[in-house]
Amino acid sequence: MPTEVVKTIGSQPDDDYSTLAAWYADRKGNLVQRDTIEVAELRGEDHDVGDGFTMDSSGVTVDADHYFVIRAMAGAEFKGDAGNLNGVAKVKLELEGAWERAFFKVIECAVPYTRFERFVVWGDVVNNSMAEDATAHLDGVHAASCVANGLGVRAHSSCPYSLSLYGGAASRGVVAVSLVKNCVVYDILASTRDYAYAFGIYQCTYCYNNTVANVYGPYFAFGITVCNTVKNNLVFNLSEVGFSLTISDCTTVDYNATDDGEGLGEHGIRITGSNEVENTTPDNFHAKLKSTAQCRNAGTDLSGTVDTDVYGTPRPQGGAFDIGAWEYEEQQPGVKKIPWHLFFAGM
Repeated sequence: MPTEVVKTIGSQPDDDYSTLAAWYADRKGNLVQRDTIEVAELRGEDHDVGDGFTMDSSGVTVDADHYFVIRAMAGAEFKGDAGNLNGVAKVKLELEGAWERAFFKVIECAVPYTRFERFVVWGDVVNNSMAEDATAHLDGVHAASCVANGLGVRAHSSCPYSLSLYGGAASRGVVAVSLVKNCVVYDILASTRDYAYAFGIYQCTYCYNNTVANVYGPYFAFGITVCNTVKNNLVFNLSEVGFSLTISDCTTVDYNATDDGEGLGEHGIRITGSNEVENTTPDNFHAKLKSTAQCRNAGTDLSGTVDTDVYGTPRPQGGAFDIGAWEYEEQQPGVKKIPWHLFFAGM
């Protein structure tokens, strides 16, 4: 069995590394030969990555049993509530400048099998260039052959003047990931005078039980697009300016819930976002399902691949999987739940 080597990332004196870049530079190598799983645990604070954190594959050997994990440490996990991020681990990129071409990624990973778990990815790029073909492009997580589980994703890009169809602003939340599950992509914004594009989840392989909302681009806005298998996803609140689709150009779709009726599949449902989750506004978005939500018990069984939700609640709770990142926790009739600390105190 591989040894899990856990290192803490943060600003405290007893943390092993102060940045993700320092951790990766030190721990990269032949994990198969080393027989390890290398884990970075993020303290519940902002982790500034400058112009982006990159995991290149040079000099790295991994396989399905030996891989990298970046996750929030216990107590610092993102749990679906974007309006309350105090004490939550946040990987953050914030840049403002004047570039002819601005292409940034908060996290870029070329190392397969890497897992990103239960923290917030936050990006903000402002390009003040007045060039006619200036660009401001931003990806939250761009990670081929990797897994994203329980992330909160926000990406804003702006370029105030571009006139070029191929310039302008573009924001994409999760890109090229093999398995995206339980993620809350809650605020994707691209703004410019003319051409701006926004994508929630783009070119990923398996998209299961995600919640995607508030995707705004005045030219194009897509919730989940150009993906392979898309099931149990809740998508709503896309830009009403220009052209927008909640789920589009995906190979296999079913059991999804959208507010425009796109990408439902045979068993999907059309919903109104405000009837489904606790808060739909970008700044205070909360993915928790309401007790009256249509998404409850409306999904398909994905056991073995999706066993918990963004909060850590086991799936399913009711008669079937819920749709979206949140599994509504059912209270069994006549059963009183006892807090864990009280349960163990009596032993």
